[in-house]
Amino acid sequence: MPGNPDGDKSYSGRLCAGFHFLSPFPVFCWHNISGNVMMIKKIKFTDERGIFMEFRAKTVAESKVETVHIIRPADLNDAGRLFGGVLMQWIDEVAALVAKRHSQMNVTTASVDNLRFLQGAFQRDVIVIIGRVTHVGNTSMEVKVETYVEHTDGKRDLINRAFLTEIGLGEDNKPATLPRLILETEEDRKEWERAEMRRNLRAKQRKEGFHFYGE
Repeated sequence: MPGNPDGDKSYSGRLCAGFHFLSPFPVFCWHNISGNVMMIKKIKFTDERGIFMEFRAKTVAESKVETVHIIRPADLNDAGRLFGGVLMQWIDEVAALVAKRHSQMNVTTASVDNLRFLQGAFQRDVIVIIGRVTHVGNTSMEVKVETYVEHTDGKRDLINRAFLTEIGLGEDNKPATLPRLILETEEDRKEWERAEMRRNLRAKQRKEGFHFYGE
């Protein structure tokens, strides 16, 4: 099969596809003339039929986002706690950044579910929000967003966990095919499996008439 690992340089060798134990998708590898094997994250090639094809994949770490906020008076509700609507905006922004990094295209939030407020936060608290991709389908991806209060000693207390479904949009502003997700660690794989369970649960709930925020 003609082609090369990055579409820019020429290599002598052969392309193969198989499954890696930490990946739910076929993994492309390039065997060079020295017998070395490397995993390919992006490849453009023309198959035996003369059809141009492109394969893309990214790791979880490549799109991870971490933001920091200091709670100000304008962020508080009447009870003196962080207003839930403000936190939801921050969470949505982080999820969108994660999705944009993974897809390298515009995205839109399709749904938010399992938004759990575990404890409150107050003025001058330092809020750390971490987002990462947990699952990628054809045109949609799940992003896990966790929110912490960070104390002066560096300790972090989890105050919120949410899962958002983001849709990648092509140049025509319609859903577009996303890069595959490379699961590098056992934790990445566990997150994928848990995301599959949530995806199946959402599908079941939709059949029962339940709708998620954002739909």
